[in-house]
Amino acid sequence: MRSLAYSLLWLVFRGLSMLPMRVLYVLSDIIAFGLHRIFKYRRSTVQFNLRNAFPQNEATWLLQVENEFYQWFCDQLVETVKTLDLSGKELMHRVEIENPELLHVLHEKSKHIIFVGAHHGNWEWLHKSLTLHLRHLHLIIYKPLNNASIDAIVKQMREKFGAMAVPMKQIFKVMEAQKQTLTCTYVLGDQSPTSHNKFLWLPFMNQPTAIYTGAEELARKYDAAVVYGSMYRKSRGFYGVRLSLVAESPEHFEKGQITQLHASMFENQLKNQPAFWLWSHRRWKLNPQDHPAYEFV
Repeated sequence: MRSLAYSLLWLVFRGLSMLPMRVLYVLSDIIAFGLHRIFKYRRSTVQFNLRNAFPQNEATWLLQVENEFYQWFCDQLVETVKTLDLSGKELMHRVEIENPELLHVLHEKSKHIIFVGAHHGNWEWLHKSLTLHLRHLHLIIYKPLNNASIDAIVKQMREKFGAMAVPMKQIFKVMEAQKQTLTCTYVLGDQSPTSHNKFLWLPFMNQPTAIYTGAEELARKYDAAVVYGSMYRKSRGFYGVRLSLVAESPEHFEKGQITQLHASMFENQLKNQPAFWLWSHRRWKLNPQDHPAYEFV
């Protein structure tokens, strides 16, 4: 039985989702001003990360990116809530995947897919749009939220168009159970690993960065093709996505090479539109001196 908290939150989310986008963006403007100017939400972290990632840029440029970040951050939140009310047709209008035929070719070749994305643009809309194009069973790896009621609503949003949201710790179990079904597994490759995760140290945004190797490990285990989805913002509420085949057969690549390739693709994506990433998160918590890289075996 759903809890009272879930029911109340559902009514709030559902009610907000029924508002027109123009009204939601006015709400986003108000929230962005409050977070940035009044509450200064993680502002020191945002500024620290931007300075380290773009040491060659002037203070005026960094301030502009900071301002754009807070506006995008709140836009992404209201866009995600709007998902509850979006039809598949409207979502595909707002998120244009330029070359979905790549996915269809891999399906015809009977290849599983590991789809690598990032917390850039609107990753929630990306995986939902992807579901509408896929002929594979779509698995979305996610980290459950601490609040069970909000987690249940977010999970429901992610599964709206037929995907299966799978907690990170259960992904191997689920993929084993689905081995006879062609799957496309959505992985966010820019996740910040902990010292207990498997990762590589790679140069990224002008500093050594721990890059999670989960996508490559899954691809090697299930002989899956690796596809990277580069998302870019066209205008407020509209996005484009370019798909790139990183590796069709992982066995033909040196260990660690696939991780290096998709990390490099994301770095280029981030440099093109720097404001639309989660700079408010402590992405560089680990350092190479205290946390050696995972060695592939």
